[in-house]
Amino acid sequence: MEFDKLLKKLIWIAFYVLVGCSSTVPHITLESVPVFEEESDALEENRKTIDGIKVLLIADNQKALVTAEPILEQGNIVEKIANTAHRKPALDAFSLDVLSYISKKDKFDFILHGGDILNNSCTWEFKQVEKTLNNSGVPWFVAPGNHDGYYLGITSPISISKRIYWPGNGPLDERAGWAQACVDVKTKTDEFGRVTFSNYATYQTYVADKVSFIGLYLDAIGVNSAIHKRDLTVDIEEISNNLGYEGYSVNCVDFEKSTGALHKGYMSNVCWTKHENNDDFINSLKTDNIKEGWTTILSDDDSQWEERFPWRNFLVQKLKAKFGNKSVDIIIVDTASYSPGHALKPSGWMMDLKSYGAADNAHISIPQWKVIKGLITKENDTIILGHHPLVDFDIESYQRIQELFTDYQTVRYISGDTHNGYEVKFRIDGSAGDYTVRETNLGSTIDAPIEYAVAGYSEGELLTKRYSLTPMKNILEPAALSVYKRSKKPNTSKHYAEFDDDLWTDVCSIKFGKYRKTDRSSDPFNSGVNSSPLTNYTLEDVHFLKAWMSGSSSFFIEMYVYKINRLISLIEIYSKLHSYSGIPKPATIVAKERKVENTLVKLKSKNHNYLDGISKEDWYFGMEELTELTLMYEKNLPSNKKAQDFKLCSAIYEAENEYRTNSL
Repeated sequence: MEFDKLLKKLIWIAFYVLVGCSSTVPHITLESVPVFEEESDALEENRKTIDGIKVLLIADNQKALVTAEPILEQGNIVEKIANTAHRKPALDAFSLDVLSYISKKDKFDFILHGGDILNNSCTWEFKQVEKTLNNSGVPWFVAPGNHDGYYLGITSPISISKRIYWPGNGPLDERAGWAQACVDVKTKTDEFGRVTFSNYATYQTYVADKVSFIGLYLDAIGVNSAIHKRDLTVDIEEISNNLGYEGYSVNCVDFEKSTGALHKGYMSNVCWTKHENNDDFINSLKTDNIKEGWTTILSDDDSQWEERFPWRNFLVQKLKAKFGNKSVDIIIVDTASYSPGHALKPSGWMMDLKSYGAADNAHISIPQWKVIKGLITKENDTIILGHHPLVDFDIESYQRIQELFTDYQTVRYISGDTHNGYEVKFRIDGSAGDYTVRETNLGSTIDAPIEYAVAGYSEGELLTKRYSLTPMKNILEPAALSVYKRSKKPNTSKHYAEFDDDLWTDVCSIKFGKYRKTDRSSDPFNSGVNSSPLTNYTLEDVHFLKAWMSGSSSFFIEMYVYKINRLISLIEIYSKLHSYSGIPKPATIVAKERKVENTLVKLKSKNHNYLDGISKEDWYFGMEELTELTLMYEKNLPSNKKAQDFKLCSAIYEAENEYRTNSL
């Protein structure tokens, strides 16, 4: 075996051991059957007429801050090992355009989002998605996901080392690294852009841990302003200390009781946790209590110790809607909230991620269960919306969800998270009995198959009409055109959704023949569109092992080179957008592009010998210049009809292209 291949395999094994997301908490084992036996069954449901209001169901748009400081977890080595460090440039750039397009496909009454509206979990990401959802013109409500309050969707680190990544901490265990993933490269910090112990206080507000995510969300949907403007009553109940929630209380607002009306036309109740020492929804770590050291943490006797556990926090919402003559309650639960002993824990050096992690762990704590039981009734049909699929629940939590089906009129559990949806029924107790627990697992709006659903009632029954903007059939080659793609967990055919090909066929004219990884002939924007001159200066990746062994400076340069290449690819997409739309680049961008080109000429000349004659500062300067150019492009993107077509078509093409690459 070649050395590089052996090294890659060894690093992958090590990285999997360090950051694997499997949990030692026992999960439920569920036996399932597909809801639709044949393709025609799903099409028949889609042809039924919805009586009354229509609800858009979406999940997992995961908008990322592309211009952020480079971090190990989104670097070259992780991308080579797992292909998960980042998405294709068009998806990074235009994923919210796809979300906006879906939100305006029909006249919806409100939107239910199954979670993961963020990616790195940054305040900037939240503001971008908030703007997009507000532009839909209808109320929207979100079930928090594992990316909504957790570093890269997995952890919530508490320690801050004085250096980044080497040698003072492990992957996914760097609170400063989280801040770094949420700050533009162009933002000046103490040393070549890095966020460290000494300057973390300046940048911590860019991080959206679970506390600040809840605050951002309550602001976005108008709950906080409603409380202050209307002087609403907030019922506060302390959580019993013996549950591991010392200092926490549950705060609830009953809008019908306080105002006689539903908030935003649909919300009747909202409840959230609050710590006694945190009144402003700023993230939980208080930097003035940090002590220096290789693995800096709060002292054991700190009075705000519990604030270091933002993952204890949860958010529960209740909506009421009239679907024709049918009154329906919608309970939005928080499956990414963890009580002691579940999924997340602090440690002195790094998170024990092999045993703990938010990605594949769904949990309903006792305090949250008490809130849910106080909101659900037996009078109306009830829909439960949570981020994680049922197969990710620990046994204790699943038993609580199961009770909602056996003792109440719960008709559906709707989830997200998988990016690979399905429509199935589970046995009520997991392994025996009838298949009566139906789950609608929503696909993603950023990864293929790009999916959405429309929910409503027809003749007294809940319908979920499911659609995809990218093909649901496996089109790796013409001979397989009749074969549907399959969901991985559970393993079922993806014939539950109808291919909504208005965009794919009529606007984008995308055609796939026999697929080859290097064949871009089917790319509608591969020819006849001018690229940026910067594409001639893509750098050769720095060898990871050589950089690691050469010391921290080389290690940072490896990350800088990777980030530079990512930004060049993104700028190429923006340049093609201007060309395709017929709107010239502003003169300021053209001038900046020439300046950046001169910088890249110098860097490329030393690319093979990256320690020869070019300092770490020079590499960082090149990255900073490219970031400034990227932001200039983003402030001046064309918005005419051709530009919108380019954004949507390039995004869905790359989504399918990446799906097909990963499937081979």
